[in-house]
Amino acid sequence: MPSAYFTERLPYTPSDMLALVRDVESYPKFLSFVSGLRIIGKPHCTPAGESFEAQMAVRYKMISETVRCRVEIDTDKHQVRVRKANTSGPIKALVNDWSFHELLDGSTLIELKVDVTLKAMPLNFLVQQKFGAASEKILQAFRARADQLYESLGSDTLDIKAEITRLGLTQTV
Repeated sequence: MPSAYFTERLPYTPSDMLALVRDVESYPKFLSFVSGLRIIGKPHCTPAGESFEAQMAVRYKMISETVRCRVEIDTDKHQVRVRKANTSGPIKALVNDWSFHELLDGSTLIELKVDVTLKAMPLNFLVQQKFGAASEKILQAFRARADQLYESLGSDTLDIKAEITRLGLTQTV
């Protein structure tokens, strides 16, 4: 199963980053491989935030696929959880978890976890070789979009390792 885990500090508030990731219908504007994305039905309010299903059209070179996902947003915890919502297509399972932790200077430490299982084992092997680099490019696209939309804040002197310890995280930047 191809997987990736990233932590990165960005000079924006957790609320800004949550809003950016939550705005799935804007993904085609800044993710080159997303040719279309729409929310299916009305979002459902939950005690922690909201949930909805989204259908994403992905295009890469000669490959074109549609993936339907369930998106759960916890506004209190600044988290987004994405799972594959149906059984069609080449993806067997999808886990995409975003967590946005507020640092002492108001900036955000992002945790991004992505796991994908494809139905065809040979494709799993091929995708795994480039999965980390592709996931990093996606995170870079979100960073560039945040640069366009939000005002930068935070301090260059913040001790990130101390912040990771304060937050109780085990991975490092």
